[in-house]
Amino acid sequence: MKKFLYLLFTGVLLFPCYIYSQSNTYCDGEWIEETTTYNCSSFNEQVSCENIEGCSWQYSWGGWVAGGTNDCLGGQVTIDNSYCNGEIITIFLGCTNETALNYNPEANQDDESCYFENNLDSCVANPIEGCVSLAVWDPVCGCDGVTYSNSGDAACNSIYDFTSGECANISDNPCSDISILLSQGWNMIGFACSENTNALNAFASIQDKIVIAKDGVGNAYLPDWDFNGIGDLERGYGYLIKVSEEISNYNICE
Repeated sequence: MKKFLYLLFTGVLLFPCYIYSQSNTYCDGEWIEETTTYNCSSFNEQVSCENIEGCSWQYSWGGWVAGGTNDCLGGQVTIDNSYCNGEIITIFLGCTNETALNYNPEANQDDESCYFENNLDSCVANPIEGCVSLAVWDPVCGCDGVTYSNSGDAACNSIYDFTSGECANISDNPCSDISILLSQGWNMIGFACSENTNALNAFASIQDKIVIAKDGVGNAYLPDWDFNGIGDLERGYGYLIKVSEEISNYNICE
C-alpha cells in the first residue's frame, strides 16, 4: 500500500521585531518562527526522502528474487523555516545629525560620534565607542600633546586639531603610563613606548605566563625555549601575544 507523507507537527510563533536581532541586522516587522518536523521513514520515494535535509535514502540489497527494501533513514527531522515578514535592515553606525560636521547620510543608527563647530576648539580626548581607525602608523600630534597613530585614531578620540608627525616631547609619552588587561589566550597589543625595547626586557615581568608572542611577519618569542625571534619591539607596531592566564594592570613600558 502506498505510504503518504506523515507530517508530525508544524509550529508557528509570532514575535515582535525586537526579539530577532543579529549583530548588524534587525527585522523591520515581525519575526515569524516556523518549524516543521518530519518522520524520514514515512517517505517511500528517493526524491521525496532526499528533498528533506537530514533524511537519506538507502537500498538494502536482498537480491532481486528474495527482494530488497528501500529505506529513508534519519528518524525525526525538524526543519527551521523561520522568516521576517518585513524587511531585514542592515545597521550602519555613524553620526545621524544633519547639522554635525561629520554627518553620515548612510548611517541609520547614531553612534554618538557627532561633532559641531562649537566644539572644535575643545582639546580633551574622549574615546568614541565603536569608532575604528586603520592600523596604519602615520602619526599625528594632537592638540592635547598626545601622539596618535594616524588622523583617524585622533578623531576616534575626539581630537580634531592635530599636526602631522609625532609630538616633539615623546619622552613624556602618556602611553607609557597605560596599563591594560591581557585575557587568557590570544591578545593584540600595540607598542607605544618611547624607545624600541628588546622583547626579553619588555616581557620580562610576565614571561612565565607567555606561551608565545609574534610580530606582524610571524617572528616569534618563545620564553619556554629561551628563543627570541622578534628581537626589539618597535614603537608604533602591533604584536600578538598568547598568555596562559589573565594578567591585569600590565604596562609593557615599565
